[in-house]
Amino acid sequence: MKFDPKARELKIVTGCIVCKTCEFTASQIFQVEEKSLTAKVLRQPREEETAAILEAIKLCPEKVIHWKPKK
Repeated sequence: MKFDPKARELKIVTGCIVCKTCEFTASQIFQVEEKSLTAKVLRQPREEETAAILEAIKLCPEKVIHWKPKK
């Protein structure tokens, strides 16, 4: 079965420490907002961006990046 990123929703949950790891790993998807002290998802990733998203999830020290199936 092929992995379909469109069937998933990427989000940042409470607890971000603004370390900028996600933005560094996938700047086309994540943006750190220092004023609000959090990161945000700019857009949902495309299939070719899957590896970068999985790397950002793995490297996030607070484990606040979630990419779960859409309900």
